[in-house]
Amino acid sequence: MTEKDVLYFELLEAFQAGGCPLCRLGQHASDSYLDALIYEGVTDVRTRAELRDARGPCHRHAWRMAHKRGSVLGTAIIYRDVVNTLTRTLEESAPAAPSRLFGNRGGNLGKRLAATIPCPACRLEEAAEERTAKTLLKHLGQEEIGAAYVAAGGLCLPHFQLVLGHASESATRRLAGWQATALRKLRDELDELIRKHDHRFAREPITEAEGDSWQRTVAAVVGRDEAST
Repeated sequence: MTEKDVLYFELLEAFQAGGCPLCRLGQHASDSYLDALIYEGVTDVRTRAELRDARGPCHRHAWRMAHKRGSVLGTAIIYRDVVNTLTRTLEESAPAAPSRLFGNRGGNLGKRLAATIPCPACRLEEAAEERTAKTLLKHLGQEEIGAAYVAAGGLCLPHFQLVLGHASESATRRLAGWQATALRKLRDELDELIRKHDHRFAREPITEAEGDSWQRTVAAVVGRDEAST
């Protein structure tokens, strides 16, 4: 039997918290980075250089960072660097600059303004998702993982597809069975929610599971709602 390690227990706890564990652990990794960034990372020279090259975090992570408590100063410092880099690039492309900078109808300038490396938070999030996917596959034989998988509602579709990309034929069959069981339960809860919205059955109470089934269905298809975390 495969030895249980720290990653195993992280996976199990993520399942027990409900919803897709790859979403949860991926967001935890990027959140940890953003927390460290706004409180400590802004003073690190290499981190600041990386953020300039990335033009700051991507749209999703930039706003996630900006909405964190105590993020004002850190966000201001990060984006002051980015704005300064963009300003200098534009100044270098002023009317007196060589015409080669404006070739391809502004395409050259556009490229010089663009990020040259990916969002650092995205990289960490994706690495955590890959690590979690491999941990899941490593421990498929654990009975408690199968039970937790179904109870959590399975994986979201994008992350289910990610895991399948690493899975053997036998692992794929097992995962498909667990996923189908989870989705059948979700479908049944949706059926009841829809039925009880019919005026003929409006007096029947909607259970807690039925009441949020529509939200869990969105998460099951597209991934976890970050606004709810």
